[in-house]
Amino acid sequence: MKTFNSHAVHCRVPSIQSLSVLDTFLLIGTRGGDILQTDITNGSVYQEKPMVTGHYYGEVWGLATHPTNNSIFATSGDDQTVRIWHISSGTHEDTHSHDCIALTEPDALPDMSRALVFEPTTGHWLVAGLGGRLGYRKVGTFGEHAGSICSLDTNNLQVLHLMKVAKEQISDMAFSLNGETLAVASNDNFIYLIHVEGPMNMSVIHQCSGHSSFVTDVSISSDNMWMMSNDGAGEILYWNINNGKRESDIDIFQNVEFLPNTCPLSWETIGCWPVSVDTRPDRPREFDLDFFFFDMLFFSFPPLLLIIVRW
Repeated sequence: MKTFNSHAVHCRVPSIQSLSVLDTFLLIGTRGGDILQTDITNGSVYQEKPMVTGHYYGEVWGLATHPTNNSIFATSGDDQTVRIWHISSGTHEDTHSHDCIALTEPDALPDMSRALVFEPTTGHWLVAGLGGRLGYRKVGTFGEHAGSICSLDTNNLQVLHLMKVAKEQISDMAFSLNGETLAVASNDNFIYLIHVEGPMNMSVIHQCSGHSSFVTDVSISSDNMWMMSNDGAGEILYWNINNGKRESDIDIFQNVEFLPNTCPLSWETIGCWPVSVDTRPDRPREFDLDFFFFDMLFFSFPPLLLIIVRW
C-alpha cells in the first residue's frame, strides 16, 4: 500500500472529499473547492495550481468588475476569502481560462465578505465589506468584525487596512466615479458615506438615516452628486452625497444617470417586475416561481415594459 499527500501544499483545504481514477491519473477533490490531478504511481502532481478552484463554504455574494480591465473580476463569500479571476477570450487554447489569479491568505479576512468594490480610477486596490450569516435564518450572531470594511491590494490581495464602520454586516458598497466617496450600506438600516484619500486613509463623514429596513443596494450618479438606495421593505430613496441628506424631490432625478446602476428597484428597471409582484426580498413572490428561476433574462434598457428574452 502506498500513501501520499503531495496535493496538500497546492490547495487551501487539503481534506479529501472525492477521488476519481483513470489508468495512472488520479483526480482529487478537496473540501476547499479544489480539484488536482496527480500520478497514482508516485503521487506527484501534474501542475502546481489546481485544475479547478472556487469558493467552498456558504454563499458567494461579493462580485466586482475591474474598472480598467474587462478581463478581471473579483469575488468574495462566506468562506472568508477574496479571489481575483481572469476571464478567458472564449477559446479553449486560452491559458487563462477560468483562472484564479489571486487569493487572500488564510485568515486574512476576519469575517465573511458579502460586498466587494474596486477603487474606480485605477483599480489598484479594492474594498471588501465584512459580516454575514448563512441564508436568512435568524440564528447565530454577527461576528465582532461584522460592519467593518477591509481594503486590499489588487495585485496580491494583501490586507492594507481594516476599519469599523457599521453595527451589522455590510450588504453593498459603491464608489463615486472620482474615487473620493465610498458609500457603505449595512443591515443596521444606515448608509455610511466615507471620504477616501487612499486605501489606508478613509473616514466616515456622513451617516444617512431614513430607511425603515436593512439596506440592500446603493448606486452613485455619474456626476458624483447623488446616491440611490434600496432596502428590505422595497423602498427607493435618494440622497445628496455632499451632505448625506435625503432628497425627497424625485423630479430632480429625471435626467440623472446612475453609473453603474446596481439597484434592482429603480425607474430604469421598472419593466423588470410584474405589476403584481411584491419586491420586498423577504416576501414570497406572488407569481409562478418558474417565471424567473433557472433562467437568464435579457431586457431592453431602460425596460419600461415586461418583455423578456430567455436564455
